[in-house]
Amino acid sequence: MAEGFLKSFDSKLEIFSAGTIPSGKIDDRAIKVMREVGVDISEHKTKNVQKFTNQYFDYVITLCDNAKEVCPQFNGEIRNKLHISILDPAYSEGTEVEQLDVYRNVRDLIKIKIYDLYHKQIHHGKSYFSKIAVHWDEIRKTLYNDSLREELIGKINLKEGEKAADLGCGTGFITEYLLQKGAAVTALDSAEEMLEIINDKFGVKVKKVQVIGDKLPVFDNTYDYVFGNMYLHHLQNPNIAIQEAVRILKPGGSLIISDFDTHELEYMRTEQHDKWLGFDRKMIEKWFKEAGLVDFAIEDAKDSTCKTLFYDEHDVKMTIFIAKGTKK
Repeated sequence: MAEGFLKSFDSKLEIFSAGTIPSGKIDDRAIKVMREVGVDISEHKTKNVQKFTNQYFDYVITLCDNAKEVCPQFNGEIRNKLHISILDPAYSEGTEVEQLDVYRNVRDLIKIKIYDLYHKQIHHGKSYFSKIAVHWDEIRKTLYNDSLREELIGKINLKEGEKAADLGCGTGFITEYLLQKGAAVTALDSAEEMLEIINDKFGVKVKKVQVIGDKLPVFDNTYDYVFGNMYLHHLQNPNIAIQEAVRILKPGGSLIISDFDTHELEYMRTEQHDKWLGFDRKMIEKWFKEAGLVDFAIEDAKDSTCKTLFYDEHDVKMTIFIAKGTKK
């Protein structure tokens, strides 16, 4: 489970998991409860830790106290050796339902512990958006106007009570307008601080979900509409984000995103921590098609003004597109 979560947090990490007494197959109960949170470990293989004792690792992490006690000596270079005390759910007793509850509790604790480790030691510190959450409403106004959300939501015929997800919700720019239109809204963001502001603004009117890694902790076929406003360019793997957005859409539901067209303004990588300098529209079409969307269209947004934050000489305009597709 720990390997599955780490891979979902950061696909660039090279991760190996092994046991002191491997059983020869992945526990079906672990597979089941991990699938419930969108992480598939069914293709993982059980391995004996002895296989890795002469290799180099940045981190060797033991889970469960008994594993720590019998873990062999590593002869290769180990930069960090850590232990996280977790109950081994394989020893749980009771009915199948009771055992699965134990696995779910262990799963949730592993996710918290492993993400804390990843966040504080492997990835280093708070994200940019965690740090600027309290200022985001004002920063956002310098990037694009309120009319953009009207354009986005104007692409659909939203009925009161329909379910909508706001991916990369920030402080609620899209969420607020969806609420005004009568939608049942789930706001999803990786920054806990952004979700705290969402909670302060809207309280129980909005369901809040923190996203850790590429996988969305949401069941398949949940939403009538999924929105992603100006967030793809902040992601390491925007193609995976589109696939995940489609996964949580109901058949016949729509994905609506907005983002920058391709540009060459390298300073946006430092000013806004952008990972992508916009997108070629043909690439967006390709990702939509690969994700299983049909009837997709991409067009200019009327709101194309982007004023950068720190240098007047960078006061420029970048074009914004709106893309919409329907799940089969």
